[in-house]
Amino acid sequence: MGHVIELCRTCGFEIPVDAEGCPGCRHHDVAPSLAARQVAGLALPTRSVHRLSTTRTLRELPEPAEGPARVARTAFSFTSTIVLIAILGGALSWILRVEGFVLALPEGLIQAIDHLTVAAAWASLIGLGAGLCALGVRVVRRLVILAAHRVMEHSSPA
Repeated sequence: MGHVIELCRTCGFEIPVDAEGCPGCRHHDVAPSLAARQVAGLALPTRSVHRLSTTRTLRELPEPAEGPARVARTAFSFTSTIVLIAILGGALSWILRVEGFVLALPEGLIQAIDHLTVAAAWASLIGLGAGLCALGVRVVRRLVILAAHRVMEHSSPA
């Protein structure tokens, strides 16, 4: 680390590093204070006389896996979205089949909407089944945990 250039407080000229005072005015200045040397990087900070507060380090926990509750919520939200699509497709198909409704549609559009509606209905049934399975797994797991806790309470010596 380089040396800090000090100026004489009397005449303002530079004081060489190896000199004890200003060679120009022969004035012996006092050495810079500890705080000034610490700011300049020439001295390390002193130890505090007071105990410093510390923060305990926390162990980094791994990311939790997908739980049954989250899987059930995801399946039910997927199912509700598909049900809305199926209802919309059924309503649109019914409106297009009405005889008084006049609209020039490409050939085969009504059949495509019917097929998409049937596919959405099947997907909603599959999603509902997956959601109910995930919900059942969660309920059974909670019941097993509660039963294990009760067994541990009764078997512990009092």
